[in-house]
Amino acid sequence: MKGLYCMFEGTIAKPPVRTLSRNNVPWTRLKCDVRVRDEETNIGRSMWVAVSVPGAQGEQWLYLQVGDRVRVEGHLELSSYEKDGRPQIGLTILPTLIRLLEPADGGLVNAAH
Repeated sequence: MKGLYCMFEGTIAKPPVRTLSRNNVPWTRLKCDVRVRDEETNIGRSMWVAVSVPGAQGEQWLYLQVGDRVRVEGHLELSSYEKDGRPQIGLTILPTLIRLLEPADGGLVNAAH
């Protein structure tokens, strides 16, 4: 089972990071800032979303820059990790689609990506 499917548009909040899993599988990790608005107060706030792209597929997203607007579609997955020696739990998106909507520098979107 792949889990819940989701879609969002957001802004790259940190430079993409290439890491290795415990099994030495390369991953590209993206952090996105998704703006959400409280329906009662109409106040906007940031929701941080983690996106993890496995293997060679992730290499194509290393060019993304802070401020780039992207659309991401994929499956939610429960993830566990350690922070300061303590176990943590979070949600990660395993994408089936990442699309650059608008570069941070205002340039043209490269159709190859």
